Amino acid sequence: MNRIREMIIILLLISQFNCSNKPEETNSQAGQVSNIILINADDLSSASLGSYGQKVIQTPRLDQMAKEGVLFKNGYSAATTCGPSRLSLLLGKHLGHLPYRKNAAEVDRHAICYPQLLQNKGYKTALFGKAINAHHIFGRPIGGFPSHNGFDSFVGTLTDVSAHQYYLDGKTAPQSNHPNHLWKGAHKWWVSKYDIGPSRYTQNEYVDLALDFISENKTHPFFLYLPLQIPHRELVVPKKGELDYQVADNGLLEQYLREDGTSNFQETAYEVNRTYQRPVDMPKATYAAMISRLDRDVGKILDQLSTLGLKENTLVIFTSDNGFADKIPTNDSFNPKGGLRGSKGHLYEGGISVPYIFWGGKVKKNTIEAPIIGYDLATTILDFARVQEGFETDGISWKSALLEGIIPDRKWLYWENYYGATRQAVLIDNRYKVIKSEVDSADYQIALYDIKKDKFEAKDLSENDDYTDVIAFARSVFEREHQPNKDFMIPN
Repeated sequence: MNRIREMIIILLLISQFNCSNKPEETNSQAGQVSNIILINADDLSSASLGSYGQKVIQTPRLDQMAKEGVLFKNGYSAATTCGPSRLSLLLGKHLGHLPYRKNAAEVDRHAICYPQLLQNKGYKTALFGKAINAHHIFGRPIGGFPSHNGFDSFVGTLTDVSAHQYYLDGKTAPQSNHPNHLWKGAHKWWVSKYDIGPSRYTQNEYVDLALDFISENKTHPFFLYLPLQIPHRELVVPKKGELDYQVADNGLLEQYLREDGTSNFQETAYEVNRTYQRPVDMPKATYAAMISRLDRDVGKILDQLSTLGLKENTLVIFTSDNGFADKIPTNDSFNPKGGLRGSKGHLYEGGISVPYIFWGGKVKKNTIEAPIIGYDLATTILDFARVQEGFETDGISWKSALLEGIIPDRKWLYWENYYGATRQAVLIDNRYKVIKSEVDSADYQIALYDIKKDKFEAKDLSENDDYTDVIAFARSVFEREHQPNKDFMIPN
């Protein structure tokens, strides 16, 4: 018994020594370190925001954020669906180098994610919202859990499916297997249920947790990752007299309604909401209101940073995991994807065109035409945090562009896609998009679009002999960048 007691004391002393030697920074050292907040919306096309040309859906706070900061005109998600896009974001790799390319992606517990390097530098880290698919047995994490991947604090959902709903009130079809609670984890060895009650709108919980985290760490460097659910899947917003409605919610939905309470839009049924046994009679107005709510909540975070005097020392990044999920018919009066071809799940522009807005952190007001992609964010964030080693990435850093307007040189962007029966690899070389379809078969097709002249991808140029060099270059990149795995094989 004494021997066991001695071993416990030794382990405690080692733990205390390791903690005491962890590098510490303070926010008073503003010239040495910046706070970073990454807000990742779900299924939000860039064309849904006023700063990208949207005329109907109102996003005043994000539009102001773009005016005060840096807006990228040609922003791309790393993948066409949630899972691989978020995996790429954490690992800084394009899909040709990822272990998972299907939507059911997860993070290996032994993988090096960039938040771990921020932790090592002394950052406080938190994730509130939609985690990549993670697993546990009786509360013990066994893979992909945020606490394994660099987050001190976590509250949210553990699977893509459980992130589809906004009220955890059990009003879902039996086969959908949605939990009636969130999960919480602040330790590598266990996870516990986090009950917010059936009347709580999950978005409200995440935003309140974020505001608390910022206040608690106002004198200490922090990295806050907010993979929010809006405007994904189920369409619902708190209404007057309904669950979790707040005074500040007044007008978010009403601005899209007529005086008699009916929608401004030509409404159609939204089939996905049947899964949740919660009908939606005005899906387009509700969808628009969800985006306006997201906009309002981003404004809350920006306001708090300004109030606490943290704006100059905090870089805020706003983006989305993929483009518009084509569940609601679009027309001239309601067009959240700007008329682009394709949608979520497709490698046409409608599936991968997403916003990128950078604000605070001494960024120089600018609009940048050069393309940026999701796997660039890890490199850029580590550059701002002055972490130079310990992370291999396919991305480039945009720090110089954000602070000084110096645009980095880039030759191409790369995607792979495994969605349903479609398998594709895509390359953009700053102008031409080359799509190689059915790439796991000896019989595949090549399509080529000049996206600078033809952003709607209406004219395939692959049969034109003038572009044989472009296609040959694309083939060489496909063959070099793809690493075969069980999900996705590409022939030479």
